[in-house]
Amino acid sequence: MQSRPMALHETLRAIRTAFEEGPTPAEDIRVLDAHVEALRSSGLAERAIRAGTRAPDFAMRSTCGRTLALGELLANGPVVLTWFRGNW
Repeated sequence: MQSRPMALHETLRAIRTAFEEGPTPAEDIRVLDAHVEALRSSGLAERAIRAGTRAPDFAMRSTCGRTLALGELLANGPVVLTWFRGNW
């Protein structure tokens, strides 16, 4: 019998458990938990754009210096946008 793949919440729970049971100091975990709770309490998640929401058209420079416009990219099919926050 083949086992079913884990759902995302199960995978995240397993990662969290491994993190908590690993070498991370308890104080570091407490600080991270406090920050997560502050983000949850901020209401930011309720105001975030949801998957499937149409983005406004915009243009930006690629890492290669080429100007990319969302509308032009969408003409070729679906587009996935990601943002790299940078070094923490």
